Amino acid sequence: LERFCEPLYNSDPVGMLESIPGLINAVRMIHSISQYYNTSERMTSLFVKITNQMIATSKMYITDNYTQTIWSQNQAHVISKLRDCIKLNEEYQRCFHLTKTKLALTPSERQFDFSEMYIFGKFDAFVRRCEKIIDMFIKMNIYLDL
Repeated sequence: LERFCEPLYNSDPVGMLESIPGLINAVRMIHSISQYYNTSERMTSLFVKITNQMIATSKMYITDNYTQTIWSQNQAHVISKLRDCIKLNEEYQRCFHLTKTKLALTPSERQFDFSEMYIFGKFDAFVRRCEKIIDMFIKMNIYLDL
């Protein structure tokens, strides 16, 4: 698991994208084998920790390790970073649902019966804020050009 979690701490959202399928697969293996992580609550808690780290890393990516604000950076660059964070959430959820669907085809394996609202809710809220910032920048540019 450590090998798959390392990009969560030492990468940016773009670098994390390629490690998500392996991470979700590692979590699936833990869920199917582990004696400790055999409950929905513990697995949900593990996924929430992964989600929270993705959000924290995304915030650091947007703010250059908290040294810049969205206002002190080039708008186009900030929009690009925000879109990278949105893509990270989309890929994370896509891989989760793909694994969940594959498990549903094999009823003998433990299923992914976890609270998706609890796992993805905070990231979805973060993405909505990113989208609002992008929308605000677009509107500001429209009115600046008038």
